[in-house]
Amino acid sequence: MSTDRAFHFDVIVAPPDLTVPGTRLVGFSERSGARFSHQLMPRPSLGIAVDCTQGSLTATGGSARASALVGGMTPRSVVSGATFECLEIQLSPLLARALLDVHPAELGRPLVALDDIWGADAERLRNRIIDAASWAERFDLVHAMLTKRLARHSDATHRPDPVAGDAWRRIVRSGGHLPIGTLPGQYGVGRTQFWKRFREEVGLSPKQAARIVRFDRALRLLGAGAGLAEVAAEAGYSDQPHLNREFADLAGLSPGGLSPGGLRNHPSWRSRVTLHRTSGHADPPIGIPRASSLSPAHS
Repeated sequence: MSTDRAFHFDVIVAPPDLTVPGTRLVGFSERSGARFSHQLMPRPSLGIAVDCTQGSLTATGGSARASALVGGMTPRSVVSGATFECLEIQLSPLLARALLDVHPAELGRPLVALDDIWGADAERLRNRIIDAASWAERFDLVHAMLTKRLARHSDATHRPDPVAGDAWRRIVRSGGHLPIGTLPGQYGVGRTQFWKRFREEVGLSPKQAARIVRFDRALRLLGAGAGLAEVAAEAGYSDQPHLNREFADLAGLSPGGLSPGGLRNHPSWRSRVTLHRTSGHADPPIGIPRASSLSPAHS
């Protein structure tokens, strides 16, 4: 387990043995105890944020107030609360049906309360997290809950579509650079069927998914201090105006207005960097291995 103390809050990443494949567990704890308000950034993973205190989280455009919130990959929301001490579960969209019992497409931009999805399990988990004596204990509790839910939903109806799942993994591994138009033919299916299967499994069209992966890469480069021209080239944008348009459309922000210092104090960027330092990369959890019981092996 690793703690990053360079800025206003700590970022704590769960070790691999407490992480279900296709997920990541990240803790955030602001040392000042001041009230917080953070704009969520698009990311190639779904997210569950659990308040680790007796307080609650408030999100614009969704649930008014909840102890835990769930969001899709393209949230347009600002989350606020009295004290910033949260545990975030980042999960591949391929696990949405198994862990959340919902399709990723049902998780749009407004955030929803975890209670609405998990019922009483959500409040039981949150209460145990509050009572936990350490982040290691908190991660262990979440790991046990996720493992239990995976075992409960291991039937065929909760398994990801093999074609859509493989295409999603390839898009993520390529950094969003994979030629999308060639994918249907590679799987021997028509374009309309491929688009439908992918959207049902991932919650976005293949092109939208590639955009989110590129944005994720660009955000990390900006936070690391790269210039706009370098970011555009490295993340796969045709030029700086293309980069500007994507940031405005996906996050309502201008990349030129995001200073490295400002990004370094943003949870979205900090978690990416801490993951890179502790695991050697900051790529999103792309999903369970193809050979696992939840994703049938295929060629």
